[in-house]
Amino acid sequence: MQITPSRVKEYIDGKVQAQSTAVVERIADGLRIPGEMFGLAPRPWETVPVWGPVSPPDLLLSRTSEESCDYLSAIRSFRSADRQFGGSHLYAAVIRYLSDEVAPRLFGVDARPAPSGLYVTAASLTEMAGWMAHDSGRDDLAAVHFHRALPFARAAADPSVEAHVYASMAHLSREQGRHNEAVQLARTGIEIARRGEWYPALYGRLYLMEARGLAGLCDSRARKALVHAEECIKPHDVHPWISPYDRAFYSGEAALCLDGLGDLSSARRYAEEAVELRREGRARSLALGQLALARIHTRSRELDRAVAVGCGLLDGSQTLGSVRVLRQLDELGEMLQAHNRLHSVRAFLDKLAETTRTRKMLLGGMIVKTGEAVP
Repeated sequence: MQITPSRVKEYIDGKVQAQSTAVVERIADGLRIPGEMFGLAPRPWETVPVWGPVSPPDLLLSRTSEESCDYLSAIRSFRSADRQFGGSHLYAAVIRYLSDEVAPRLFGVDARPAPSGLYVTAASLTEMAGWMAHDSGRDDLAAVHFHRALPFARAAADPSVEAHVYASMAHLSREQGRHNEAVQLARTGIEIARRGEWYPALYGRLYLMEARGLAGLCDSRARKALVHAEECIKPHDVHPWISPYDRAFYSGEAALCLDGLGDLSSARRYAEEAVELRREGRARSLALGQLALARIHTRSRELDRAVAVGCGLLDGSQTLGSVRVLRQLDELGEMLQAHNRLHSVRAFLDKLAETTRTRKMLLGGMIVKTGEAVP
């Protein structure tokens, strides 16, 4: 019997019951899920990996098959486009790539031998789909994708990939106000990362997620986590599948963390640094940094500065398809409404209303709809 990707999804979702142990074994082997999770004996491929010293990037890539390099190239292309144009534009494309290029190799529909990086690819793309769903305003779908990325990450036999998914889950929990959960997920990710090689970019992200969760709890230990995260800023990324981590990313997250702790002066300095470092390149990161800075100015009652930053954001992000940015624009507008007696604020609010109305109409056809299927 042929087990198609859609059929496997029905088994996993519990819509169809497997009629034999052989079917369950094929699913476990296809997804590289340990046998004990299905009540089976350990599968033949279950071995304990041995981790050595960190390898330089060119050596890591030289061990990767040509087909895996194609997957890596696709992921990098999706990642680059996502940063520039937003997840709403790209979610469907990533889902199609997963369904058409990756799933047939995972589940044996495609007869060619599976490349060595297939499970890392599945984990990374599924995690990326989660981020794009999050950027499209569908946190429920994002959570589904992140949880589905975990079995693939474990199958990849690389703790760094699994820990990276935990960083994403921690971010989503914190965004939804579940700060304790975010802290726990980040700390779990750190423990998992310690089983593998040392990648500063990964630890930096995890420490930042821990700091953001602690800040949401008004816990001063967030500052110590920020120090650890800053120590992880290194000039080079050595893991081809882990998202880059740089000073701009750190500064943007540190600004949000310190804002949450009520340290507006320090938050403003970090937000200004993040915006300056993102002037060239990543449009969404720049927009999110500008939004953070405008909110900090508003809370500090520096209204002219808030309006100036907001106008720069509206003028410079016309092509960005990010529901997350749109929602934060709405939040900024609500904050400024309390000061609409000022002419500059009223003018900005009028411009904001017109801009967001237009962008919502343009994004309407791309936003992931409620009830949309997830492969």
